[in-house]
Amino acid sequence: MFKRILSDAFHQTFNNLDVVFKVCGTWFALQFTLSVIIIAFPSSPDATSVPAFFAWLAMVITMVLSWPSIAVAWHRFALTGERPSTIHLRFGKLEFWFLLRTMLIGLIGFLMFIPVIAIAFALSAASSSLVMSLVVLGIAVLFLSQFLMRFNLALPATAIDRPLGISEAFTLGEGVGLQMAFASIVLMLPFGLATQFIAYLLNLASASLPLILIQLKFALLEILLQIIVTVLGIAVITAGYRAAIEPKQDTNA
Repeated sequence: MFKRILSDAFHQTFNNLDVVFKVCGTWFALQFTLSVIIIAFPSSPDATSVPAFFAWLAMVITMVLSWPSIAVAWHRFALTGERPSTIHLRFGKLEFWFLLRTMLIGLIGFLMFIPVIAIAFALSAASSSLVMSLVVLGIAVLFLSQFLMRFNLALPATAIDRPLGISEAFTLGEGVGLQMAFASIVLMLPFGLATQFIAYLLNLASASLPLILIQLKFALLEILLQIIVTVLGIAVITAGYRAAIEPKQDTNA
C-alpha cells in the first residue's frame, strides 16, 4: 500500500506538471507580487509602512483562500479528470466548505498534539538529553500523524461532491493512514529541505548583497519549490483516498 500511494502521488504530480502550474500558478504569482511590494516597502514607523501593511494583510488572505482552491482543483483533476482553467483563482461555495472542513480537521490535530508537546516539554525539563526528547517527540508525532491522515480522507470526498463524515473518513482510512504519513515524509522532505536551503541563501544574499533583483530571484525559486511541495502533499491525500475507496467500490460492484 505504501509503494502504491508513493508511486501514485509522485507520478500524478510530475506527469502533470502543466496542471500543477495551472492549479497553483495564479495564486502563487499573486503571492509573489505581494512579496515584491513588501520588499519594496519595508515596514517603518512612517507612512511608507502603509503599502506593506496592506500587502501583508492581502498576503494572509491570499494564503487562506489559496489552499482550498488549489486542493479542490487538484482533487477534482486527479479523481474526476476535471482540468482547471489557465488562470485559476476560484473560491466558491465548494471551496468554502472545504476550508471549513480543513479547519475542523486542523482543530482535531491541534487537540491531538497538545499532550505530545506537553510531554516533550516535560521530558526536556526532566532530562538533560535534548536528543532523547526530540526522538520521543518524533515517534509520537509520526504515530499520531497516521490518525490525522485518516481524517484527511474527508477532504477529497468533499472536493468531488461526495461528502464524507469525519468519523466515516477515519474508519475508511484504516490501514492507510500510516502509509500516507510515510509517503508524505519521503516525497516532501527533499523539497522541504531545498526550500529551507533557498531561504537560508536568501538571508545571506540580503545581508551581503542588498539588491532587490537577487532577493527576487531566490524568492521565485523558493516559490517554485513550494508549489511542488504543496501539490505533493495534496496528491498523497488523493492517492490515499483512492486506495481506501477502491475496495468498497469493488464490493458494491
